[in-house]
Amino acid sequence: MMNDKYKNKKYIKQLIHQVQQQRLDLSSECNSWLRSTEKYDNYWMIISNIRRYLAIYSSTIAIWSIRSSSRIIRWVKFIVSLWNSWRMIKLTLSLQ
Repeated sequence: MMNDKYKNKKYIKQLIHQVQQQRLDLSSECNSWLRSTEKYDNYWMIISNIRRYLAIYSSTIAIWSIRSSSRIIRWVKFIVSLWNSWRMIKLTLSLQ
């Protein structure tokens, strides 16, 4: 009888230790996961913050583009050329 109680207590202690270890492992993995996804979380926050302005600007641009479509085309070409220049500069700097 006493031996069974001792075994039960020992088994319970072992289970408690195992659960504590699993909690530590889970906490460690959670921190690791947060560190590895931090960049994407920041991008998501930027996108979600920009979303409200896109509704305002898209309607403004739609009205403006009806009145002056040639300007829109020039601006789009300019923005695309800036973007391509930026990508080329980044690529060049990363190769060095």
